[in-house]
Amino acid sequence: MRWINALWRRRVPQTLGIFLGAVWGLLEMASFIVERYRLTDNIVDMVALGALLLLPTAMIWALRQRPDPDDLVDGRDVLVGGCNLVLAAAVVFVSFGGQAIGRTTDTVLVENESGALEAREVPRQDMVRSVSITPFKRGNVETIAWLGLAVGLTMQLDLSQDRFILVQSGAPFGTVGDGDPGDLSVARRQSIARRTNSQYFVAGEVMGTLGQVEIDVALYRTDPLQVVASFSSQGQNLTDTVDALSPQIRAAMELSAQRSAAAVDAPVRTLLSDVDDALRSYFSGEYLIASENDLKGGMAELRQALALDSGFAFAALRLYYYSANTGNTADLQRSLGIAHEYRERLTEETRCLVRTYQASLNRQTDQMMRIARGCVEQFPGSVMVRSVYAEYLRAWGSDLEGAIAQYEAILALGSANDSALLTIARLRERSGDSEGAMAAYQHYLNLKPTDPTAIIGLADLEIRTGRRAEARERLLDGLALQDRVDTTLISTLASMYLREGDFAGSAKTVEGLRSSEDRLQKLAALQALQQIAEARGRMVEALELNTQIRALYPTGFEARAELDQASRYAELGLPEGGFAGFDRLILAAVPGDDKVAEASRELLRLRLALRVGAADDVERGLLALRQFIQDYGRQDLQHVALAAEARLAVLEGRGADALLLYPKAYAALRRDGDASVISEVPLLRNWLEAATAAADAEAGSEPYRWLQRLQPGYPLSLLARAEFDAATGNASGARALLNQALTDWSEADAGHPYLSRAQQLCQRLRGTLAADPSPDTSSRAPSKPAACT
Repeated sequence: MRWINALWRRRVPQTLGIFLGAVWGLLEMASFIVERYRLTDNIVDMVALGALLLLPTAMIWALRQRPDPDDLVDGRDVLVGGCNLVLAAAVVFVSFGGQAIGRTTDTVLVENESGALEAREVPRQDMVRSVSITPFKRGNVETIAWLGLAVGLTMQLDLSQDRFILVQSGAPFGTVGDGDPGDLSVARRQSIARRTNSQYFVAGEVMGTLGQVEIDVALYRTDPLQVVASFSSQGQNLTDTVDALSPQIRAAMELSAQRSAAAVDAPVRTLLSDVDDALRSYFSGEYLIASENDLKGGMAELRQALALDSGFAFAALRLYYYSANTGNTADLQRSLGIAHEYRERLTEETRCLVRTYQASLNRQTDQMMRIARGCVEQFPGSVMVRSVYAEYLRAWGSDLEGAIAQYEAILALGSANDSALLTIARLRERSGDSEGAMAAYQHYLNLKPTDPTAIIGLADLEIRTGRRAEARERLLDGLALQDRVDTTLISTLASMYLREGDFAGSAKTVEGLRSSEDRLQKLAALQALQQIAEARGRMVEALELNTQIRALYPTGFEARAELDQASRYAELGLPEGGFAGFDRLILAAVPGDDKVAEASRELLRLRLALRVGAADDVERGLLALRQFIQDYGRQDLQHVALAAEARLAVLEGRGADALLLYPKAYAALRRDGDASVISEVPLLRNWLEAATAAADAEAGSEPYRWLQRLQPGYPLSLLARAEFDAATGNASGARALLNQALTDWSEADAGHPYLSRAQQLCQRLRGTLAADPSPDTSSRAPSKPAACT
């Protein structure tokens, strides 16, 4: 007991109590300051560690005997305390030196719905964590088919409420595909996380039913691959289970649950539906689309979900997206109206976007731009919000530099957004900065050397700058680097061979995919073979392939597929009733009776009129397009208006006007052309045909050069160039091109219109047929071509 009395006499317990009380007070003060000024939580940990590391000084001070008990501090105490303080500072620096310290949020001013400015707190981007969440794996065959997708989608939605978490998925939920979307290995999930530059990814297995699920979850660090934490839950319904697991996942990502909860963390059921049957219909619909390629059935399930819960905003928003893709304007307007009316049941970020969509649909362009700009100010770290605003700047404001600035801001958010380089590259190309576009593509390929989008984009730029051999090698190397079949690269390479006139090479590229069990691979092969048959004039074969292709299309696209076929083969013969016969197909594809449907039908009709319509048809479409641009502010469609004006000038015999309009239309197309009604090569051919009719060598030099570069061996482009050469006095050049085209059409169907044009031009060059500016395309010509010597 003497040592206890000695400790008490030397005031050790009192000193320790005072010290610990001081530390507690310091921590309370630090916590208050952190909360009050939105600082990083690790400041509290740093203060706690630093204070406790000074405990030896307090203990030594209490234990050391002093000659004079009244002297509380002497030189030795200062020396010991100083050394302890330096050591404590060094330990704190090593422990926290690599972590961000300071404010977790910034304050911005944004416009609210009434237009007034209000202050909002937004996360600092170095505080944000990124995680990839894909559908979960089903644990057994008894588990309901859509449950794995339901868990992944619900967890993605729940975590996305936290503005300190960036939730990503390799392919958006609801992407049309085949097979169970949750049937992915850990290696495949890691690959998806790498592609989206996510710091973490989630893998899990689920069994049970909507009302009682069993889930095993693992949170992985992407690189190096390691399990950060594992969790499990059973016995609760789906939404309660996700609500219980999300805070654990959030904490395991080194993100304070206290900090993120200060923003929003509503029960995920409030973002979905309280009606279980509505949830079942919603998840079933998403699964039908994602796994069974059944868009028609999936959309019907989403409508059923809304019938069961009229305020199911998230289901309404998904139906809006699908309706926009299928042209169902009635569903589009109704579903967006529901999502907007019940937008309080959406996340804050999505709520902001829905307001912009509604303003756009209501033709309130100024309001749409104002809200979108406010969304960016309020959610500066949201890739989706900035991407939507960038698209508005491009399509509505014709502001490429502003759009590039938004994607550069996305890129600056961190490595999770490196894919913004791809869009920056495309936008720089549109603005005429080919070198900047190449640099952006190459920068991304340095980070992701196997990325197909960057490989294809860079190859296209190489073709445009006259380096076709380098582009071919790039595509071949890109294919060799893939660890799985990539249909986009294969299709692009097949198309390159086709444009060069190497039909055998094109067919060989896809021959291994035609018998594939994978729907997308088989579809890519059939489409490539169809394009080869069309190029060679074998239209019977092309139509047979088209029938097989339509069988692979999602249900719900039947009317659109029939219209697309009619568009592809319009020059071969108008439907019954002439050009007006297309109206039945257009009405079936876009059946609504509202203004949006009416405008959509007129745009589809104009697309056909530009190919085979009379002057009245083109003029009608042009008037409708101008009204659409005025109503909806779509400046990115000005190139279509210019192309229509040029085509109308040709049909009305105003060739000089057409030759002034086509260069403007082509320049606008290259700048704005994503949503084009007329694509690049047909526009170039129309332009060259106008120059041919005028026998104007200077006016035709640019379209001629571009066709030679983009389609050096494609028979139809060979014919267009031959007709121009013949009209401008280059008979030998015309014969050489015709010989190549006639060889390619050696197995063309009898009476093929382009074959007939080539044969008649050949006869004129031989002097056996009088020149005719409008050559007869009937089947008078021989069924088989002959060399034009």
